[in-house]
Amino acid sequence: MKQSTIGKHPVPRIEKLLKGQPVEWKKLGEVSNILRGKRLTKKELFENGKYPVFHGGLIPLGYYNKYNRKANQTMIINTGSIGEVVWSDVDFWSSDGTFVIETPENIDDKFLYYYLKTKEYYLKSQKREGGVPTIDKNVVKNLQIPIPPLAVQKEIVRILDLFTELTTELTTELTARRKQYAYYRDKLLNFDPQMNADKRGFEVEWKTLGEIGKIIRGNGMQKKDLTDYGFPAIHYGQIHTKYGLYADKTHSYVSKQLANKLK
Repeated sequence: MKQSTIGKHPVPRIEKLLKGQPVEWKKLGEVSNILRGKRLTKKELFENGKYPVFHGGLIPLGYYNKYNRKANQTMIINTGSIGEVVWSDVDFWSSDGTFVIETPENIDDKFLYYYLKTKEYYLKSQKREGGVPTIDKNVVKNLQIPIPPLAVQKEIVRILDLFTELTTELTTELTARRKQYAYYRDKLLNFDPQMNADKRGFEVEWKTLGEIGKIIRGNGMQKKDLTDYGFPAIHYGQIHTKYGLYADKTHSYVSKQLANKLK
């Protein structure tokens, strides 16, 4: 297996980082304080408040002029987007819809955040139903976490921060390219239907879609009919999630028997 890289620099394996040093495992509640915040009503929030208020999701509920938690701490959301792990790099107000993890000196806060992000699926699965859905505090307290040497934690954070930075740059570039594509698409396809020639002097013929193509409506096909191999098939629910305006191959298939029944 090839070693991963960041740019031109290889990413070391965890064994190389540890260099034989032990990794201690502890329950989160044994080594950290798990703090539940205090609820604020919407009437108490300000549009131009100084500190974000976190309640039931990744996006602040609003802003307040006081904070009850310092910057660079991890939250676990226990209402709304239950199980989401959120990082705040600014001072903030934690409501009763969040658990904030207060760490000792031998645990790097960002390291803990990155590790808990790998446990989101588990945390979401522990949602308590009935009444108002939430996560019991004991679920968070009993979560086992690794505690490698602090220097190793900081190196892991450094590497993952670099990946995060690169991902942000790629996302920004992709957004710019999409805007550029949309601009030139609209510019190049801007024909006036009242004219027989466009502004560049090219002749343009106009037809209805039905005149130049055959429009075929497919059959009702359920997701349970899809398989990993067989006859290529596109379910309507995949059009916006997996495809653009056209496709030259499919992500799913149906059996030959079913394909013979479908259009």
